[in-house]
Amino acid sequence: MSALREASNPRPEKLELAIDFLHRAVELDPDYSAALAEIADVTMYQCVRGYVAPDVARDRALHACRTVVHHHALHVPTRVIQGWFEGIVGQQLQHGLAMLDAALQDDPEYAAGHAHRSWFMRGMGDAEAAARDQEHGFKLNPESLLNRHGLACTLFHSQDVERAIALEAELAETYPDDDTAHTYLAVFSAYLGRGGQALKAAARAMTLSCDIPAVVANIAYVEAAVGNCNKAAELARFALEADRYRCPRPHLMPVLCELGREDEAVALLLESKQEHCPWFYGMRTDPRLAHLLRDDRLATVYD
Repeated sequence: MSALREASNPRPEKLELAIDFLHRAVELDPDYSAALAEIADVTMYQCVRGYVAPDVARDRALHACRTVVHHHALHVPTRVIQGWFEGIVGQQLQHGLAMLDAALQDDPEYAAGHAHRSWFMRGMGDAEAAARDQEHGFKLNPESLLNRHGLACTLFHSQDVERAIALEAELAETYPDDDTAHTYLAVFSAYLGRGGQALKAAARAMTLSCDIPAVVANIAYVEAAVGNCNKAAELARFALEADRYRCPRPHLMPVLCELGREDEAVALLLESKQEHCPWFYGMRTDPRLAHLLRDDRLATVYD
């Protein structure tokens, strides 16, 4: 229970503590499937937030998943996470998607499975299919905060930006200490040119998580979009140079494009592919990058 409580808090130190509690449980019972499955799930979140390097996250999560599946071959949540890591971090999209779909055939009402499936659709460049998957997961479990953020993200990618803003505005009001709600609200609002709303949400996000490079990178985009280019450049530099928690490189691409530094954005996308960063696929359908991804230098990057 202590691990689950800590895992519900997105701060890096809380997630590290959750992993520590879970490892202790596994030391007492090496076949404790629930703890092993939770290790894989928390590790996925750490990887997405940039707290753990993708290769380290993949090795830890897949070890946990394979241990669970060895004893419980049909355990759907574990098979879904295993498919996500094999496909999104391992960059074997078709293989990972087949694993995930096989798990969902056994339990089509597993909401998180449909949310995780949306990553594959984004990786394949299909923003509308990603939104449909995420919407299905949301309908199965509308109370899940991660499902609601995931839905807002895929709505933004599929250009249903007004609905994405409305969803995150509601979440920001309901969960005033949730940095993702304020960050997404700031980004989506800035994209539509709503500077006042964007800056208000950005200020709250920075109050909560000015030490988290991924958050700072997104707020850098907001500052650039409203014309505060010097501040945007400073924030981008912080996010780029941070070493304790490494900013997922694709998160920096929108601000670099906004600042006219597209060569650097291209280099970061290629770097993220080399690093097996999950956001290499996760941001393929981001509308802020549409023009960049038509660059001849990136013609085969997703092949």
